[in-house]
This record gives sequence, C-alpha cells and structure tokens, in this order.
Amino acid sequence: MLEKMIRIFQDNQKFLPIIPFFLAICCFINTLGYDFVYDDISTIVRASPVLENWSLANLKLMFSSDMWVFLTSHLSPEEKKTMLYYRPVYVLALKLGYMFAGKTPWKWHLICVLFHSIISVVVYQLINISLQKTKILSDRIQISRFSLIASVVFTIHPAQSESVAWITALVNSLVAIKIFISLLAYLYARDLPIKSKGFIFWLCLSLLFFFLALLVKEVAVIIPVIILFYELLLFKNKLFWNKELFPVIISGVGFFITTLFYIFLRFLFVSGKNLRLASPDFPEINNLPFYVAIYSFPTVTVNYLKILIYPFNLIPFYPVYYIYQPNLSTFYLPLLFLLIIAFILLFIAWNNHLTRLALIWLVIPILPTLNVNLFFAENLIHDRYLYFSLIGAGLLLGQLLQWLNESLKTKEQLTDTSLRPSVLVIIGVVFLVMMGATIKQNNTWFNEWQFWSATTEKFPENCTANLELGRLSLKNELPDQALYYFEQAKKACPNSLTVNDFLGFLYTSKGDFDLAEPCVRTVVKYAYTTNMQINAHLNLGFILEKKGDKVQAIDYYQKALKLDPNSQKAKELLNNLEKTSN
Repeated sequence: MLEKMIRIFQDNQKFLPIIPFFLAICCFINTLGYDFVYDDISTIVRASPVLENWSLANLKLMFSSDMWVFLTSHLSPEEKKTMLYYRPVYVLALKLGYMFAGKTPWKWHLICVLFHSIISVVVYQLINISLQKTKILSDRIQISRFSLIASVVFTIHPAQSESVAWITALVNSLVAIKIFISLLAYLYARDLPIKSKGFIFWLCLSLLFFFLALLVKEVAVIIPVIILFYELLLFKNKLFWNKELFPVIISGVGFFITTLFYIFLRFLFVSGKNLRLASPDFPEINNLPFYVAIYSFPTVTVNYLKILIYPFNLIPFYPVYYIYQPNLSTFYLPLLFLLIIAFILLFIAWNNHLTRLALIWLVIPILPTLNVNLFFAENLIHDRYLYFSLIGAGLLLGQLLQWLNESLKTKEQLTDTSLRPSVLVIIGVVFLVMMGATIKQNNTWFNEWQFWSATTEKFPENCTANLELGRLSLKNELPDQALYYFEQAKKACPNSLTVNDFLGFLYTSKGDFDLAEPCVRTVVKYAYTTNMQINAHLNLGFILEKKGDKVQAIDYYQKALKLDPNSQKAKELLNNLEKTSN
C-alpha cells in the first residue's frame, strides 16, 4: 500500500506529506479529552494572571527573567520558582495560546496535536531537501520513500506521546518548527552566490529562526552543530579555502555571533543572577561530583536506545539513578555494548552517506541530555528528550528496510525500485504496532491521578510520584492515604524538603511529635531560601515546645526572628512561650 501511495503521488509530491499529517491526527486525537497534568498546572492554570497580562511591565519581565521566575512572579514567596531557563519566546507562545484556549484543556491539547501534525510535514520536507541537496540519493522514489518513513517514525513513535499528550511539552514542537525552518533556509542559502540577494535573504532567515529557537529552548544550540556535520560528512566540500567553502564560512560566522549574543542575554538575565540549580526534593543536585556524568553516561544512553528500539511500557520517570561508582552491570557492560554498536554504525557510515545523515540526527540532539549533572534525580531520562533523535531512528529503519528489500530482489532477480510485498507487510505491521502503542501510551496523561499512578505502578519507589499522590490525597481530604504516600516518598528521597515538610505537618496534626521532629529538622538543614528557613525554625520550635523542651523552642523562635525581625508570628510564639516559662 505504501508503494502504491508513493507512485500515486510521485508526480505531485506536495501531497505526499499528507500521510504523516493524517497519522499524527489519528495517533493523538484521543488526547483532546485529557486534563491538565503535572507542570501544566504551573505553566497555565496558576500562571493565568501573568499569561493574560499584556502590560508593558509584564512583557519586560518576560524578556528579562527566568521562565519560572516570570510564571510564578505573582505567587507568594514560598510558591515562587526559579531555574536556569531563559525561554521568553516560549512564554510568549503560552500567552498567545492562552488567548485562544484559556483554562480549557481540550483547546490546549488541540494546539499540541495540530502543531505536531504540521511539524511532521516539515520533517518530511527537511529530510527530502537534505537528501536532494547532499545528493545522497538521486532516485526520486527512494528520496520520497526515505523521507516518508523517517517522518512517519518521527510522528507516530510512542516516545512522542510525552511531547504531544503533555501540554507543557509543547515547547518541543515550538522549538522544532524554528530549528527545521532555520536548517531549511540554510540549505537553500548555501547553493546561492554569496553576493546574491537570495543568499543574504535565506541566511538572514536561517539566523533569525536560530535566534528565535534559542529563545524557545536551549536545545536549539544543535543547529550550528548539525550544519557543521552536514558540511563535514555529507557535502563534498574540500577542507581548505575555496570559492565553494567561502559561503559556509560566512554562514558559520553568522551562527557564531548569534550564539554569542544569546549567551550574553542568558548570562545577563538568568545565569548572572542564579548560578545554582535548586530543588526542594533533591537538594544534593549542587554537590554532584563531575565524574558522576561520566559513570552514568553508558547506562543512560543504553536506556535511550532501549526506548527507541522497544517503545513499550514507557513511563514518565525511569528508575535510573546517578552512578557514583562504576561496576560491571552499571558501567562496564553498558559501555562495551555502546562501543560495539558505535563500531558497527561507524563502519557502515564510512562509505554510506545515508547512515551518516541518520547518525547526525540520532546522536547530536540527544548529546546535551546525557550529562546527568544537569538534571535532578529521577529526571535523568525522559521520552521527550528523544524528540529529534527519532528522525535519525526513522532513517535507520528506512535503511534497514531498504537493505532487506534489496536482498529479496537479488534472490528474485529483480531490478526495479519497488518494494517487495513482504517488506510492505513488515512496514504496515511496524507502523500499526507503533500507532497502537502510542494511542495506549497517551492514556498515561489522562489526568493527574492517572499520570502519577501509572508512574508508581512501574516505578513504585519514585519520590516525585508518591509526593504528588500524597498532595492529591490531601486535596481530596484523605490524610491517612496522604501519609502513606509521603512515607513512601521519604524512602526514595529522605532529604526532600517538600516530603519532610508534609510529613512534619501530618505527624504534628496527629500529635506524634517524636516522628515530626526529625522531619522538620531535615527541612531546617536543607532549606535554601530565607522563607523556608523561617518557617522551618518556627515549626521546629513549636514541636519542641509541645514536647516540653522550652529552652530549645525559644532558641529556634529567636533564630526565626533573627532571620526576619519583622515576623509577627515569631514574635507572638516567642512572647507566649516566655510568658508561660516565667
């Protein structure tokens, strides 16, 4: 069926991308009935006051602050967040989306589905143009075939569920469209004379979308790297000064200057003010030795390969942890496996430019996410980080099917370019299985309870999932159930400020001060903001007072008052205790 469709459209190829577009709709249309989940609550529901505020002051804050600083700027000090994300164009897209969707989940999901469907078309065009410009393939049908297979795999792979069914992950689609346009514009520019208006136009367009992509998500830094490897491994440029290489150098200077300008803005508005990552649940993030990234690299990479090849039973969080000490199962065997795979692929790629193109898209986009020192525990692996690498996986699958087809044709002594019936059946089965798995995987994102329950079902010791289930239980006025989930969370992340804070509150409300005290002491130890420290000292003082240790209780009240001399609560508790002591 695939070959017949290709033959029907080969004389008018502008209709061929309808296939991935249609498949994207089929795979993700069921998400329109889903609710807001996880960060959606923070980025849309609770952020509504800043999303609907188009004042000049608000827009200025959006372009001059960390993304989370902006989205939580209207909240209380305890609820404010900060990260190292400078993404003003992404936030601008959220504001525009809010004008259409507001707090209506199905409208946001519709935006996500439509964006993914449109991007599947752009992926088809990107691969098609890449194959044409690099002259890797000359046969028109083969170019269409590889473009179609790569774009379909990108579209329907189950790992894409996280990027489409989860509204907050719309950032992947938003940055993708700009990355792809930037690359397409570059490919058009490099074929034009350097002094022509066309070259200037396409290069400026490429640089503009590169800069916009950087302001959507940091992963856009892959654009000049991908271009570099296109030039080194795919185009037949001689690696010394000549007229053909001169436009490439001019373009490279443009990308370099654009990158420097972005780094300047990022340092000015984000990194210069907040050089540390902070997590209330995983405070150890700032004390990770540099070698943890090296020891964790093989295990993390192998797990990503597993998701690509066997995309079933996927979960939002994976039980993969920091590797502090290398051993046989967590370092040496995964490393040996990776070296064997790398050797085989590089051997094939030595004389095969199509494999080179596949490896460029498979490897480069995922590289930044393999440094685990940049991520909190339990966030080392996510399906959404494979968003761009699926293009490379699709090209490798297409090449594997092509080799199988050629092998069958040799046995049957055929010389045409058509796909054999058995290969068509394999393609159909693979795509149908992928679509079924994706539609099923989408259900993980149905609502908050379903999302976190699905995580604990396959990863029961997950700290974040148990913590969120505890919060939902409290929201539904089920304190005993909440206590169970918080206790499970503490087993996974004993130093979590949030978990210990909730446990301290629940134990205190039950009058179990002996259990409450160590939880609150943990909060006192790891609290990294003044407000956290004040509340923790007050809570610990209250618990000690109830236990009859008035001397220490007074000491902690005084410490809280020292942190904030204007704290009325600290003054009141201290005065009351001193009166009763006298």
